[in-house]
Amino acid sequence: MTRVSVQILSFLTAIVTVLLLVMGALVTSTGSGLAVPDWPLSYGSLFPEMVGGVFFEHGHRLVAGAVLILTTTLLVFSRYFSTDLNFRRLVATMWVLVVAQALLGGLTVLLRLPPSVSIAHACLAQVFFSCTVLAAFMAGLSRSGFSEFQAPRQLSFRFRWLPVLFFAQLMMGATMRHWGAGLAVPDFPLVFGGIFPPYLSPEILVHLGHRFFAFLLLGWVILLTVKTMSLEASLKLKTLVGVLLTVLLAQATLGALILWTHRHIAITTIHLVFGAIAFSLSVVLGKIGWNHE
Repeated sequence: MTRVSVQILSFLTAIVTVLLLVMGALVTSTGSGLAVPDWPLSYGSLFPEMVGGVFFEHGHRLVAGAVLILTTTLLVFSRYFSTDLNFRRLVATMWVLVVAQALLGGLTVLLRLPPSVSIAHACLAQVFFSCTVLAAFMAGLSRSGFSEFQAPRQLSFRFRWLPVLFFAQLMMGATMRHWGAGLAVPDFPLVFGGIFPPYLSPEILVHLGHRFFAFLLLGWVILLTVKTMSLEASLKLKTLVGVLLTVLLAQATLGALILWTHRHIAITTIHLVFGAIAFSLSVVLGKIGWNHE
């Protein structure tokens, strides 16, 4: 019963964190970052009137509070009801990350949305979410553990690099978003109607860097998927790699749709969530790679 409780808490924390990512994306997309100018209270209250941008900004804070409560509860449960030392360490790391994330969020408001702090806040959110997914994954493993996802030795190194590559991509995405460079190059697949931009700026460079690296990352995952399917890997591992490729293809399509719809809020938000899911899957595969060497 206690093991099941840890599993349920792990999965619930990951699911509510998805909602937190959605709310955070909506805060940025709707320009509601300073709709509530004070912190930790909102206009000096715990429950301000939820109208306009306050709905997104304060709603984001409320969901963040729920994630903090869930993570704290999971920390206590894992301490007393889990025998897996690595899992307990992971949950402790999650608690530190969610507290740091809350402080960064407050700093973002108090300093009036400086890009550097906003970018750090966005990146840390992705790291925390990947930890919640890894925790849910580990909690759901049977007693045979990671042996269910046996990785061929020649793939271990490639799996290990996945989180690094995906994190580099999400850093460029966060920089592009908080620099306001989402439409610095407004067309796709062309660049200002051609192959090369007629001029360069920091915003255009980070936009094109994010776009170019997305193609490299997609190629890496396609090759990794083909290699995994051709080797004697477990069916569960092949399925996990296939899911990552599917999510990444959807992510690339959403990226193009953002440009074609001129940053439609719903598409931009879904793009961010799919990016977080892809990164979290890369972290799980990275853990599998490290576990089998």
